[in-house]
Amino acid sequence: MPKLTEEQAMVGLRQIWQDVIGRPKDLEIPNADDNIVDFMRDSRHFDSLDEVDFVIGMHTFFGEKVTDKDVINWFSGEIRDPFAKNFEQWERDIKPTLTFGRLAQWICERASAPSFAPINIAGRNCGPAGAFFGIETTVEELAPGVRFPPRTPILNRLRGNQLELVWNRLNAYASGGLPDLHFRHR
Repeated sequence: MPKLTEEQAMVGLRQIWQDVIGRPKDLEIPNADDNIVDFMRDSRHFDSLDEVDFVIGMHTFFGEKVTDKDVINWFSGEIRDPFAKNFEQWERDIKPTLTFGRLAQWICERASAPSFAPINIAGRNCGPAGAFFGIETTVEELAPGVRFPPRTPILNRLRGNQLELVWNRLNAYASGGLPDLHFRHR
C-alpha cells in the first residue's frame, strides 16, 4: 500500500482537531508550522479540549499503525516521564519540535493509504475501477462486513459514525477535496 502524503496527514489531523473540539463556528484550523502544545493552549476552546481524545482520535483515524502508546511516546520524546520531574527539560528540548507538520511526517512513516490508481482489466487501464477499489479497501478497514457493488450510493450502505469515519478518511486521501457532510446522517 502507498504511504500517506504529508498533505493527507494534515487533512486528517485537522479533521481530528475539529472532531475533538466539536466544530464551533470560530474554530481555528492548525497549520503545519503551528506548535501543537501552544496551538492547543492558545485555542479559545482549550477549556473543552481533552488531549486524550486527540490521541485516541489519531489512532482511530489513521489506523492500527498509529497506536495511542506510540503517539504518547512521540509527544514525550526520549524523556520517560515528561510531565513530572523532567518537565523543564521537556519544555526546553522537546516541546519546540512538536509541530503539526512534524507530527504529519511521523504519521506518514507509519500509516498507509489504499491505491486509487487505475486497475488493469482485460488489458486496459480502468480509472473508475481503481477508485472503487480504493473506496472498497477503506470501507473494509473501517466498516468491516459492509459490502456494496459499484454504483451503489455510499449512503445506502453506511450511516452514522461509520459514514463519518469512512467519509473523513476518504477526504484525507483526497487531500481535503471531498465536500463536507452537511446533513444529519445518523
